[in-house]
Amino acid sequence: MLIFAGSSPFTQQGEMLGSRNEFIQRIQYVHDQRGLVRGYMRYDNEIRTGANVKQVVHRAIQFAKSDPKGPVYLMAPREVLEAPCEPVTPPALAAQDARFLAERLAAAKRPLIVTSYLGRNTAAVAALEVLCTQAGVGVVESVPSYVDLPHDSPFYLGNYWNNPEQNADLAAADLVLVVDSDVPWIPIKSKPSDSAEIYDIAIDPLKEQMPLWYIEPHRSFRADAAQALQAIGEALAALAPDADALAEKTGHYAARGAARRARVAQEETQGAGLTTACPIAALRGQFDDQTIVMDEGITNYRPVFDHLAPAHAGSMFASGGGSLGWNAPRHSALAVHPDGYASKANDLDLSFSPAPDYGAIAAASGGAATFVVDHDSDLDAVLSQAFAVLTNEHRTVVVEARLG
Repeated sequence: MLIFAGSSPFTQQGEMLGSRNEFIQRIQYVHDQRGLVRGYMRYDNEIRTGANVKQVVHRAIQFAKSDPKGPVYLMAPREVLEAPCEPVTPPALAAQDARFLAERLAAAKRPLIVTSYLGRNTAAVAALEVLCTQAGVGVVESVPSYVDLPHDSPFYLGNYWNNPEQNADLAAADLVLVVDSDVPWIPIKSKPSDSAEIYDIAIDPLKEQMPLWYIEPHRSFRADAAQALQAIGEALAALAPDADALAEKTGHYAARGAARRARVAQEETQGAGLTTACPIAALRGQFDDQTIVMDEGITNYRPVFDHLAPAHAGSMFASGGGSLGWNAPRHSALAVHPDGYASKANDLDLSFSPAPDYGAIAAASGGAATFVVDHDSDLDAVLSQAFAVLTNEHRTVVVEARLG
């Protein structure tokens, strides 16, 4: 994303074409305008002369389109400018490094990959699927914002967010390969064993925008995930791993994955009240291969990912940045002070009660069709009606699920 903003003209006597000619230009000047957004940009600059517009725009879009991709900000008085450019070729994992990692994966008894956003490139998902089969590697996601591995893969072991417990597969791993993850684990809650080998592959392994970041990898590699995983897979194929060891690792993770899917399915059995799992599972039944999900579940991120169970790369996206729901501050307070005042309070002024009429708001904002589901609703029937409106009338649909 390139964000371009104008700024007040810097002449007022007609010295140059574009001099100030309206009163607002005297009062709208902002000191250090770029500073308002600098902390959220990959790059910011000001176009000061028309002589190098092409070069400045080219450099900005290089940053925007090169991993780690992100927004860039340009400003200039009175001009709006564009220029085509090509992104920088992403860094590649060297052949000797690919062979080294292939050898370590083959030698490991419980190799595990932790990722968060390698699925931003669907080619990386395909490469990961192949590598898992080749090496018998399990995959867990930490705070995922993409589909990093199809949930129906036998090597998919689930995801974790701020869960206050040790992840069993992470603890059991003797080798952990972190690929495209800024927060692969939160040490005071869950971490690998002290004896585990840890390796990290990322476009930005230094996490240059994070003042405090440390996972103590044995080695880090700056490389594009898709290229790196493919290179490791090619090196692994040349090694001809032990067939019995591969079968044992594959069987272990297949059993772990099957047990997890059974637990997820059990959660979809409706009990007292309407849980998050029920409407999300029913929603899953309405999707097809063309469906794209934008997820802003916040404290419900994990059940949304688990019960939608996306099976196609590029079919689901979370924000990838900070998010806040009204349940999040409660979780944060209780995590630090489980026996504090917040744990004893009946109301922390964090609820939407009484809830607004979400359907009426949506209808007033653009003629949306609205539905409400609760414990007594036939979820499949209501969602079928909702999707019929969406498909046949091409209208936005809001389904309000009243949980509890």
